[in-house]
Amino acid sequence: MINYQIYSFNEVSGNAGVLFKKNDTVVASYNVDIPLTDDGLFITGEELNNYLLAMFPQHVVDRQNKLEAGISNAADIQNLVVPLPKNEPTEEEIASREMWLTLEEEKRIAKILVKFGVLTEDLTTIPNTTL
Repeated sequence: MINYQIYSFNEVSGNAGVLFKKNDTVVASYNVDIPLTDDGLFITGEELNNYLLAMFPQHVVDRQNKLEAGISNAADIQNLVVPLPKNEPTEEEIASREMWLTLEEEKRIAKILVKFGVLTEDLTTIPNTTL
């Protein structure tokens, strides 16, 4: 059975955030424009309930029910799967990454040493020059 939860409402725009649930599991989320009556009021009560439930695409639940029951030829699709190759980093990339991390750590240490007066200037920064 499908139910819904209105989790937000913006009076100025007339929009409501709505979660649609099946057995307390969220199966869809929509931003809904709440209709107005001829008197310029938002629909409420049973009219709002029917409006929101009519918005939910029943085919989503129907498909989920079928999938939960099991699809007899799922193995046919599974047999077509060819995993993508893993892009393992090269030794050069690993060394470069480690060198970069070491430099970043040294920069942090230098900044701390300057902050506490152990160094007079941060030697890890490149001074501005004019060409």
